[in-house]
Amino acid sequence: MKKQVKLGLTALLMTVLCACGGPKNADTGNTAKANANQAQASVESQDQSNASAGQVQANIQAVDEKTYPVSLAQAVDAFKKEYPQAQLTGVSFEEENGNFVYELEGKDPKQDYELQVHAGSGQILKQAQENENNPMIQALDLSQVKTEKEAMDAALAAAKSQYLYVKSWSLEVENKRPVYEVSLVYEVFLEKGNQDDLEVKLDAKTLEVLDLDM
Repeated sequence: MKKQVKLGLTALLMTVLCACGGPKNADTGNTAKANANQAQASVESQDQSNASAGQVQANIQAVDEKTYPVSLAQAVDAFKKEYPQAQLTGVSFEEENGNFVYELEGKDPKQDYELQVHAGSGQILKQAQENENNPMIQALDLSQVKTEKEAMDAALAAAKSQYLYVKSWSLEVENKRPVYEVSLVYEVFLEKGNQDDLEVKLDAKTLEVLDLDM
């Protein structure tokens, strides 16, 4: 009889211990699983962030780091061929709809002219002319100015940052002085979004910095 009671108490004690231990082990397993899922989510989030940063880097179109089949001189020749009576007054270079293009502007006493030339193929993408009274024309003489490459290098040096690249440049006459305006942007996108363009204005003959709009 005592043996049976002892066995009964032993069985009851084991049942109580199992009942107490079961949920604790389950909680530990669930916690470990949750931690593992959280770690995996963190890794996936970091991977997505890195992929996004890589995509941003891949989409950067740095004007100053490339060469183009069509030179500025060739683009100017195309403009003069289309509008031989016009005087060149301005030229710019930028990316537009996935294409790098030269935008050339000119005038004669009665009209304004515009020509867009593809920097890769030399194809004329757009041209226009408009009646305009131009009693005084400030013509642009490219033989008197520094090259666009020199202007871009000078603009980057003036900005004093390694995290910049050239987005576009333009050249025109202001108050009888030929002036380069180079647009720089950061190549690192911060959490607040894209940085505004930084405009550097240079004397086209000397590359003296006339204005640095940070």
